[in-house]
Amino acid sequence: MAGLWFSRTLLPILTFGVTIPLWLILAAGLWFHLDKSSTVRRAVDRAVSDLVHSAELEAAAAREEALRKIMAERERLAERDRAALARFAEMMADAEIERRNLLDEIAELEAQPAPDACVVDGDLAERLRLGR
Repeated sequence: MAGLWFSRTLLPILTFGVTIPLWLILAAGLWFHLDKSSTVRRAVDRAVSDLVHSAELEAAAAREEALRKIMAERERLAERDRAALARFAEMMADAEIERRNLLDEIAELEAQPAPDACVVDGDLAERLRLGR
C-alpha cells in the first residue's frame, strides 16, 4: 500500500522536469556568488577597518604615553640641572668671597714690616727674588 501511494503521488512530483537554459543557471549562480561575496567583503572590510582603527588608536595612545614619560624624565633632568647650577653659583660666590678674603689677608701680611730679628741668607733671598 505504501509503495502504491509512493508510485502514484510522490514519484510524478519528484520526476517532473522543467527545462531551464544553462546561461540562466550560471547567471543566477554568479549573481548569488557575487552578491554573497560583496556582502561578505563589506563585512570583512568593515571588520578590518575597525581593527585597523582600534590598532591605530592603541598605537597613538602608546605614543602619547611614551612621550609623556619622556617629557616627565626631561623635566626631572632639567630640574636636577637647575638645582646643580644654583649650587654651583652659590659655590662660585662663596669661592669669590674666600678669594677676596685671602687677597685681603695677603695684602695685610705684605703691609706689615718684617720682624727685626728676621735674617735671610743670600741663597734663600735669591730664590725668593727669582720665584723658584
